[in-house]
Amino acid sequence: MAFFLAEKLLNFFLPPVCPFCRTLVSHNKTVCSSCWSQIQFITAPYCPQCAKPFEFGSATNDLKCGKCLSMPPSYSLTRAVFKYDDFSRKLILSFKHHNAIHLGPILAHWMYTHGQDALIGADFLVPVPLHWTRLLKRGYNQAAILSKEISKLSNIPTKLKILERSRRTPIQGSLTPKQRQDNVRNAFQVPSAVASKIQGKTLVLIDDVLTTAGPTHEKIKKE
Repeated sequence: MAFFLAEKLLNFFLPPVCPFCRTLVSHNKTVCSSCWSQIQFITAPYCPQCAKPFEFGSATNDLKCGKCLSMPPSYSLTRAVFKYDDFSRKLILSFKHHNAIHLGPILAHWMYTHGQDALIGADFLVPVPLHWTRLLKRGYNQAAILSKEISKLSNIPTKLKILERSRRTPIQGSLTPKQRQDNVRNAFQVPSAVASKIQGKTLVLIDDVLTTAGPTHEKIKKE
């Protein structure tokens, strides 16, 4: 009873708003109807390995896309929340570059919901690291924020020191898929001090976008 009273008082003095457009909504962590209608969530059918949506097929389709069949990626599977379009681009760029860290919890909740099968058997969540110069400039790592929020929901620990960024790379946005692969080649490394500790472990890589398998979208990737 006391909890509900406190919640009502809090909502009176700090009314809940849509985390995306700041329109008043009925409950906290709720998206307004206008924003909800603009989100293109990725649902089946999609490639079970890279999560690229299929235009046709059964909702239970487990066939891989042509690219994953011809050039299998190094990871076992990827799960994504939504397509990268005009609306989601604004969300991601605000979260990534404009200090909109209040978006972290709801984005992480959707990643957790859409990535349930990627989390099965996982030992650690590993956020993609920023180069220290970019982290110093930005003040936060958006992938680490998402990973820590997913940890709260899944009880899978986040490990920040498993992966290091050994060199600073140009921003990926305007590059072709081939250029993106070349851009990040040898840009990450596992420190020798932790390599033996993750031997035989199942790692889930957490990042905000996937840019190499087709449309860019929020992702959770299992190694």
